[in-house]
Amino acid sequence: MEVDLSHPNSNRWAKLRRVTWEPTGHILSNAAVWSPCGTWIYFDLRSDPAGSRFDGSAIERVNAESGLVETIYRSDAKAKCGVVLTSPTSSDIVFIHGPEHPSPQWDYGMTRRSGVVFDTQRPATLGSNPSLLDARDLCPPFTAGALRGGTHVHQFDPWGEWISFTYEDDYLARIKQDQSSSTKIHTNQRNIGVAIPNHYVSVLPRHPRNQSGSHFCAIVSRTCDEPRHGSDDISKAYEETWIGSNGYIKPDGSRQKRALAFLGDVRCSLGQLFTELFVVDLPEDLMSICQTHWPADCNRMHHRLEPPPGIQARRLTYTADTSLPGIQGPRFWPRSSPDGKWIYILKKDPKGIVQFWRADINEGGLQKLSNNPVSITSCFTVSSDGKWLAHIMDRSVCVTNCNSGKTIRLTDSFNERFSPRGEACVWNPAGNRIAFVAPTTHGEELFNQVFIIDIDRAQLDRLDSD
Repeated sequence: MEVDLSHPNSNRWAKLRRVTWEPTGHILSNAAVWSPCGTWIYFDLRSDPAGSRFDGSAIERVNAESGLVETIYRSDAKAKCGVVLTSPTSSDIVFIHGPEHPSPQWDYGMTRRSGVVFDTQRPATLGSNPSLLDARDLCPPFTAGALRGGTHVHQFDPWGEWISFTYEDDYLARIKQDQSSSTKIHTNQRNIGVAIPNHYVSVLPRHPRNQSGSHFCAIVSRTCDEPRHGSDDISKAYEETWIGSNGYIKPDGSRQKRALAFLGDVRCSLGQLFTELFVVDLPEDLMSICQTHWPADCNRMHHRLEPPPGIQARRLTYTADTSLPGIQGPRFWPRSSPDGKWIYILKKDPKGIVQFWRADINEGGLQKLSNNPVSITSCFTVSSDGKWLAHIMDRSVCVTNCNSGKTIRLTDSFNERFSPRGEACVWNPAGNRIAFVAPTTHGEELFNQVFIIDIDRAQLDRLDSD
């Protein structure tokens, strides 16, 4: 049965309602779109349905109860902004900010963007200058704590302190393109980084696109130009997530407070490129390690920025010998259970159906979790109590139990034209609401709108036990 959006209640214990109405595109990020209190949902206004055209100029929020929409930040100087995520502990948000006064030589791109941390409660937010997260230095000798390119999809850690991101290096991209000698130059490759607060990085204006930043940044993944076949060498590191609400317990009983799980592209023994799951532990004294070793490492002019000594990712999954090797499915970010024991991912089963799988943070390997007849088609998030995964499947909003693997539809299938978007399906902090985006008509046009499902958790939890 298809859902009629004019009659949104599909059952008595999971009620669907629309909360935005303006005829413009609304884009939710893949996680952390709710304020810590669960009152507000944050979004940006990119025009195309998938959000791949980075052309929004405002960050907005909608009140989950009243439907009131507020503009929180508006960029100027022709800069664009988007991909907003919230802090779990404060009124701060973080989002991508494109170049001000863009030019053909420096317009928005993977190597030419920055993060902005913004306090939504500070006065005079509209039109105020953003506080740039990551410093940039494009001229050697480089500045300690500064990057040389662009950052993307910034995520607060569980304490609202450190911020993770993906990174691409403009300096390497430019000198590789302009290479006129036989000097070996590393290629620009996507990597994972973290930004540490309370350590302002000041950069001299030796290049018109140099900038200072509020956080000290460090790369924590390692990639290589030519991964050895059959090895753990990574050619691209991306789609990271913080592990646990308080890290995880190691086999020796000690607690690892901060760690990231991420996807990494490797090559099997026959040279085929596929994706595996990795984890990197971050020492609490990362800042001092960086400060000690940076002078020797940061000015290797033709090399990628690399992790400081002692930081080495470990591989959790080995899928080369399976019938369908590699982590496969729609674009997604791995997610962790609150206790940090499990990392959830998407992968095709032997029938080619995208299912949920989970990896043990210490032992690795993969356990198949769901057994659905059709593929999961979206990003997913984990409820705060660690019991349910929220996702899209068969044009329905669904939840899958993190222990039994049982999937329950919260809605019937939407009409194909109005199918929920796969970019976001996000639990609120209390674990009783899910936010997602679906297109609706306005005249002859389609615009993405934000929807909420209000869930009777007691009823949902009983259904899983039946």
